[in-house]
Amino acid sequence: MAKKTIKNPEEIRQFLLEACAKKELLVIITPYLKFESNFVHFDGNEVHVKTVTGGEDALNILNVNELQLRFPSQMDHLEASTKFIGLGTHEGSKTIKFAKPTSISVSSGRRSERLTGLEDAYAVIEFKEKHRVRAQVADLSAEGAKLVLSMNLPHSELAKSDRIVLSLHLPNDNTVNTTAIIRSFEHRTLGVEFSSPISSFVMNSVSDWIFKKKEVEMERLSRHSDLGAMAGAAKSAKNQSEEMGILLVTRDDEFGSELGKLFGKTWKYSRIPPAVIILEEALSKAPRLVVLHVVDGHTAERFLMRSFAEYIPQSIPIMLLGTAIDSELLLDIGRECRAVSSMLWAPNKALFLQRLVLGILRKNYSKSEGPMAPKDTEA
Repeated sequence: MAKKTIKNPEEIRQFLLEACAKKELLVIITPYLKFESNFVHFDGNEVHVKTVTGGEDALNILNVNELQLRFPSQMDHLEASTKFIGLGTHEGSKTIKFAKPTSISVSSGRRSERLTGLEDAYAVIEFKEKHRVRAQVADLSAEGAKLVLSMNLPHSELAKSDRIVLSLHLPNDNTVNTTAIIRSFEHRTLGVEFSSPISSFVMNSVSDWIFKKKEVEMERLSRHSDLGAMAGAAKSAKNQSEEMGILLVTRDDEFGSELGKLFGKTWKYSRIPPAVIILEEALSKAPRLVVLHVVDGHTAERFLMRSFAEYIPQSIPIMLLGTAIDSELLLDIGRECRAVSSMLWAPNKALFLQRLVLGILRKNYSKSEGPMAPKDTEA
């Protein structure tokens, strides 16, 4: 579908005001994860949105230079680049603040847009007070639709300009009863014009449903891309007798076993103690990700983590997992170790960690978008 870019500040302002007024759904796209949120408030220079799942770790991930916002607006699906500003509040509730985008990419003209991807939508058509036929809704606009009949009808039964009665059964539990005029009829495909436009409320609801459906489809395609990337990476591994996977460096056996149960379900998992000579041997098998376990912020621990990071090739991403350490200190150590991500470990963040690791692997090996952060992680 053709896209156009809007740079006019007033038009961008109107899009954001409308989205905030509706508390519109949006997807926040970071390098490693996507977060589902809602618009909250727009004050002219900053956009406030609902706090996302993942709590402090999520906010740290959001604190990057490149961020994308994707959201529906009437019958369009919009995209914009922005910057994370920090935490805020609106009407007593915590929010996340982003800079006002300088441009917005729009799928196409708002009034002429037709919604497609409506496989679950159908219509029941009544005509000449004697026929009742079911049809699939191939596309839909506020003014009309393309319908594919479930059975062949002779052209003598239908003709251009005939008036029909329609019951449209649309996504998000929307049902519209209306009349329409046939504008085209070829084989089993009807083009109809509604006697009165479908309400903007219904059209927006259907558009939101399609937006969510497209996000699900993008995730399905990303999973398919994951499989291809894994196969290609395995062929290029230094030691092809060993499948690449996740390498955890920790001295804590209990912690290692806990993460083994978490990672081992999806990826090949190895654990080694924090010793340089053992790390060098493990790196010869070209792991896809090295996870360094940080147990405190003492000088000796920081020095050890930096030493390990120097041995790990730039091509292999590093992640820090901390226990019994302050989050800000963990972030500082992560920057010293060129870690792509650093987070505090807690059992209730297991699913969040799985998704984050998947996002890191996608970013480095398949170049596809990260997965959606789980909703059941506490914000």
